[in-house]
Amino acid sequence: KAHKEARNQKERVDELEKMTKQLESEKDDKENQNKNLQQQVNKLQKDIESIAKEFDESTAKYNNSDMLSQEQDKKINELENALIEFKSNDDSANSPALSNLTAVNDVLRKTNENLNLKILQAQSRMKVLTQRIVSLELDLKKLQFVSKDDVTGKSVIQFKERIADLESEKEGLEQANASFREERTKLDQKIESLLLQLKLAGDDGNKVAAQFYELNGKIIGLENEFANLNQKSEKENLEMQKEIVRLLKVNEQLEKEMKQAGIKPKVQTNTKLENVPQRAQSLDNLIHSKLLQQESTITQQNNLIKSLQERVIELELRNDSESIHELNISGGGMFATDLDAVGGFRASTMSNTSNMSNVSETTKKKRPCVPAAVANMPLSPPPTPPPSLPLPALPGTGINYGSRSSTPGCVSPPPRNHSSASRPESRLGLADLANSSAVELTVEIHKLHRKITKMEDESLENRQIVESLENSLSENETNLRVAKQQLQVLQRDKMELLDQIKRLRSQLDETTTQFENAKSSVQEEKKVIETVLEEERRAKESAEKARRQLENRMEELIAKKSKFMCF
Repeated sequence: KAHKEARNQKERVDELEKMTKQLESEKDDKENQNKNLQQQVNKLQKDIESIAKEFDESTAKYNNSDMLSQEQDKKINELENALIEFKSNDDSANSPALSNLTAVNDVLRKTNENLNLKILQAQSRMKVLTQRIVSLELDLKKLQFVSKDDVTGKSVIQFKERIADLESEKEGLEQANASFREERTKLDQKIESLLLQLKLAGDDGNKVAAQFYELNGKIIGLENEFANLNQKSEKENLEMQKEIVRLLKVNEQLEKEMKQAGIKPKVQTNTKLENVPQRAQSLDNLIHSKLLQQESTITQQNNLIKSLQERVIELELRNDSESIHELNISGGGMFATDLDAVGGFRASTMSNTSNMSNVSETTKKKRPCVPAAVANMPLSPPPTPPPSLPLPALPGTGINYGSRSSTPGCVSPPPRNHSSASRPESRLGLADLANSSAVELTVEIHKLHRKITKMEDESLENRQIVESLENSLSENETNLRVAKQQLQVLQRDKMELLDQIKRLRSQLDETTTQFENAKSSVQEEKKVIETVLEEERRAKESAEKARRQLENRMEELIAKKSKFMCF
């Protein structure tokens, strides 16, 4: 039974070691997953910061467009006032060109009003987007304090989708930059031609031409701002390319880690938990301390098992020696029955052998209950020690029985044809040998009983240790379940945040398309204004030509009148 208990304890210890190894591996996996989560949260923060910067830049652009539209309204009003003055000063200004200019000015007013409405709508959308970005930043700050997550295939797919979106945005920005550059070259050429014409018109001293010259100067400033915006967009494209390369590298690393680890998330019951970061840290500390305790207890158990094995081997050897002694003693008893001795000696030897055989059988059959058997077993006091004098030699033989060994089994039976005087001496020698062997056996039995009691105490202690280890394992399993539930909650929060980021990006794309549409409409209006300015310049030139012709005719008429007056 001691062997069986030792084997059971070994099996339990092996199971505990396996469980501790599994717990350590799961803990390492979770630490790696926590690191990956922190990296992902940092990346999301950087992305949201970049999105916030883009929104700030777009708001600044919209504000600039508002200012420009207001300035254009003021300039249009000034042009209208100048046209009214020009009409009042010159009667010949009632040409179809001026009517066209007024119609174009009305169209420009309407377009400016529409642009203002669009800008207000864009600003309202920008406010909504900024509020959502603030909420996302708060959620990400909450996620910073949590270090629990699984690196699954979903995250890899999301990274791939993000990379594809960034590449599409990059291509769209490159195309937009190319179109902007072509339009810029065309506008620069037109502006240079208009500047030359307006300088020529300004030299004539007309106020309207001077105003047009100022307008063109402001248009040049706008073009410079447009060039700066193009440069900024190019820089942003380069940064986007770098981010795409970095994300591709991260994606490759994640795929390699997924192939090496082969992690599969376990689905469990969903529970709402509060104070997630504090609980996660406390759970990590508890698991670490309990693992250390388990390791120390396992080492102690291994040492105890080794000592138990050694003691069991000693007990087996001693049991073998006891069985040999019993056989020898039984042989001595049979020899005593052949002798014609007194009944007292025979009864004592047989009682000793029967007691020893009973003790050996009880120790073999019922080792756990040995202390009770020992307490109930009547132990006879040790007999008197044998005499130290050697026995006299038998007549007719040269053999000295005093030099025989202590084992009674080795004694050869004497022949029966000796005289009756030699029988008492042989009986005394055998009694002395039996008494000495009985004393030794009783001493060894006491020692064995003491060792067995010690072994039972140690086995009880080992059982208590095993029970404590099982309790700690159950606690660790409950803690692991709680941690897994927390990880599931965090994964859901992460998925929701990623969905919100996708929505914000789609809204940002919509706002950028609206901004580009507004920019294209402004450029078209700019072209219309340039055409109107050219028509006004032509009308002014035609009016000046008509005025000069009228002046020449008036001079001719005055000269003719002077000639008539002379006659």
